[in-house]
Amino acid sequence: PLCCFVFRQSLEPLREALLGIRASDRSYNQWHLVNGYGAFSHMTRRRPEVVLEGAALEGGNVGEWLPYSFYCKISSENQQPCVISPFDLPLDWSLWFVPLGTVSHHPWFFVLLGKLLCNEPAVLELLSHNPFPEKPPALLRVRRFDFRPTSESLVWEEFLS
Repeated sequence: PLCCFVFRQSLEPLREALLGIRASDRSYNQWHLVNGYGAFSHMTRRRPEVVLEGAALEGGNVGEWLPYSFYCKISSENQQPCVISPFDLPLDWSLWFVPLGTVSHHPWFFVLLGKLLCNEPAVLELLSHNPFPEKPPALLRVRRFDFRPTSESLVWEEFLS
């Protein structure tokens, strides 16, 4: 009954998404049960992302910069966006907002960087891959990229900004 109603109301948004119409901010019925994820589906044409990388010191020289990987946060042009609805991963979600604001809006980000420099186990559990499992990195850097969908829709082009 209710699931059939919701399914029926989902057909039009699904059709529009598949055709690329993306009228996702429009309400599809008076109950507002189904829509295209509101403003977040089109609020940015490019998706700004921060990529966290660490490096070891090898004989006084900076070693190779290795990226930290997260479960759903895009950090590579080959990574597809994941869908884990109805749940979200708080760290991955929070990191999406870092490049959208200023440093003062995200004081927790510096705490995260400090925890990565210490290989803090509680923080490392939030990562899909820690490139420094034996010894924490000596250095961290944060790079900002703009990912934007290409005509293939699930492939992302990478723009260092």
